[in-house]
Amino acid sequence: MMGRSPPQAADPEQDEARDAALKLARRTERWAELARRLEEKAARAASPSRRAARSSAVARSAQRSRRARRSTSARVAAALAASVELTCPVLLVLGLATRLATLPMLGMTFVIEAFVYPEDWIEHLIWASLLLFILTRGAGAISLDRWLAPRVLGRRVP
Repeated sequence: MMGRSPPQAADPEQDEARDAALKLARRTERWAELARRLEEKAARAASPSRRAARSSAVARSAQRSRRARRSTSARVAAALAASVELTCPVLLVLGLATRLATLPMLGMTFVIEAFVYPEDWIEHLIWASLLLFILTRGAGAISLDRWLAPRVLGRRVP
């Protein structure tokens, strides 16, 4: 019995330290349990948010298709404007369908005045007055209209 030491009296400081360690361990276990529960709730809540994300993706896709339709109409409008800007002046210079060619040019002049360069109203007024003059008077003596009218219509253009 030599290897055994006699039982010592309980040290109050050691007892307090052991009790504090046990309390801390229990609190840590409670916090771990709370964290586990929160993770489970977050996992359950993730599935509806995934559905919401999918539905928002569908909404974004629909919005993109609406934008694509708008951009398609914008592309068509740009192509029409470019074709009018390129063909109507050629028709005016040649004197071919001059009265018809002045109408889209007048429309474009008014659109440009209203939406693009409203401060250049003097220049647009000059263009509009020239186009209105051609619209009311016609192409003139040296034009394809004057030359083609007797051949196509069978009568002379005034």
